[in-house]
Amino acid sequence: MFDKKFNPALAQARTAIESHVRPEFQAPLASCIESGREILSKPELHELLMHQMATSHNPPKDAGAGATRMVYTLYEQGQNAGKPLPPEILVPAAMIFAFEYLDLVAKTTGLKITPELIGQVTTDTGDAMLLAMRVTPLMLMEMSTMQTGMRTA
Repeated sequence: MFDKKFNPALAQARTAIESHVRPEFQAPLASCIESGREILSKPELHELLMHQMATSHNPPKDAGAGATRMVYTLYEQGQNAGKPLPPEILVPAAMIFAFEYLDLVAKTTGLKITPELIGQVTTDTGDAMLLAMRVTPLMLMEMSTMQTGMRTA
């Protein structure tokens, strides 16, 4: 499934993400990733992506934002076609797209992939997804409080 030259640290992070996806969502996740790759392989988008990578001052943040846009583009396409993506794969798909973006950045610019960079892209992608889903920090705190209260009750 990986490009043979895919960065090993990113491949390991991707495998960890995929391992948390329930079996019934593995095929939809793989299909989503393939659809995203098809979109990005279009010459006009590939060239735009290459330009963005060359001028990026914050690759993890750009990876998270771009991955989120890709997931929501695919989500809307699925909705319009009457084949919506399962919500359970949206975050894993975004993470995988972000890892693939970083891999491409590393190959084209020499960016060093470190555990800290992987952690940052994971955080930035999660933040971008929460923003896209309109989940505020206050909402997260309230959910956390509710969860904590449920465990202690």
